[in-house]
Amino acid sequence: MSFPNILAQGILHLTAEHQSVNLPTLLTSTLSKFIANNDINYIELNRGRSFAKFSAPDLKHEELIDPVYHVRPRPEVLQAITLFLERRERGVTNVEGKTLFPILSRNTLFGFIILTGPNISQENLADITLYLKIYANLYATLDASERDTLTGLYNRKTFESRINTSLLTNGSHLQTFLGILDIDLFKHVNDDYGHIFGDEILLLVARLLEQNLKGNDLIFRYGGEEFVLVLSCETSTHAMTTFDRLRVIIDQYDFPSIHHVTTSIGYTGLDSKQHLSTSVDQADKGLYYAKQHGRNQTHCYESLMRQKKIQATNEQVNVVDLW
Repeated sequence: MSFPNILAQGILHLTAEHQSVNLPTLLTSTLSKFIANNDINYIELNRGRSFAKFSAPDLKHEELIDPVYHVRPRPEVLQAITLFLERRERGVTNVEGKTLFPILSRNTLFGFIILTGPNISQENLADITLYLKIYANLYATLDASERDTLTGLYNRKTFESRINTSLLTNGSHLQTFLGILDIDLFKHVNDDYGHIFGDEILLLVARLLEQNLKGNDLIFRYGGEEFVLVLSCETSTHAMTTFDRLRVIIDQYDFPSIHHVTTSIGYTGLDSKQHLSTSVDQADKGLYYAKQHGRNQTHCYESLMRQKKIQATNEQVNVVDLW
């Protein structure tokens, strides 16, 4: 098949996709038809970054990962990215025998394509560059639609697809846990200080979560003052340690004006054989128990069930000002 036909089919497949999580696989599939003899590495940033402000030292704050094979970049690939950023190039660049393309839409950098192999003709290079520009623009559009406007975290639109992908790609030695974190008495913050101040609290909590979780963990603004966290841990004990560490970090943070904000967390183990809504309901029961028993706590649904502190069936409890 000719390059123009491969390009046209690749664009057709991209534009038929409605979720950004599926785009990297489509991209690498098309590129492998362009350049069958080259090794293709797609390295993704945690989120889109301002290209003008992003530099080589910032890489140490990113957990770079290949979104197709879910592996970390090899040292020589990471070195090529570092040299590219040091040169402050914007377009396709040859770096130490590798051809590097930034995934760049306007001034937002999402990642890199690194090709290793035989030299690519100028004509084919131009076709690939055009295809990657179209890809970057589409990725940017879908990514923006999947993120919460205030915090920049993922919103509920992409909730199920990203969690299912996380379950499929998790290492065999790791378990996946879903937690719901809720800001305690947030209604009082809005009532006493106003919604603009409330938005600032939400933004600060979101940043604290991002700064203290791994790049491959997932954070969603689930609605209002609720956040959903999806973590990969070796055991439930490790999950409890991580979830509770986040609670303590927020508890000890000095927020402007209000100074002290607490959160309650409920979490559960994720099972690919169980419907996601069931897992959300289980984590919510852990959260509800924390709210009932004084707030500013972390509880595991399975532990509460073993201790017979909660029941599997839904019960209506009349509690005033629980949240």
